[in-house]
Amino acid sequence: MNSISSLLLLTALLLFFVYGNTTHLPLILFVVSLAGSILLILHHKEWEEEIRPDERTQKIGAYALSYAWWIGISGIILLFWSDNLGIWRPDTQLTLGICLLLLFIPATFFLIYLSHNGDASV
Repeated sequence: MNSISSLLLLTALLLFFVYGNTTHLPLILFVVSLAGSILLILHHKEWEEEIRPDERTQKIGAYALSYAWWIGISGIILLFWSDNLGIWRPDTQLTLGICLLLLFIPATFFLIYLSHNGDASV
């Protein structure tokens, strides 16, 4: 978590120097990374004593992420061919948003589904 906060902090500083005060994105990234770093320092002792996941939850997580990556890559391939064949030409911002949604939403869905199902073999 600390490396993510450091990366966000460096990104915020870089965006601040590139864009200056024209956008609020550097400030938002800076605040999020600073809050994450503070929380990490304050609760480091509690997180150290967490229960380690068992084999079942690791297997469910691995299967969920595998299925989610398969759906995400399939969606990215469909986006590529729809753009390449001229069927649909989304702009860059929309394409990135669709790719992120195709990767995160199925991961969450499969993780919840497989956790409630009780077994990773579907």
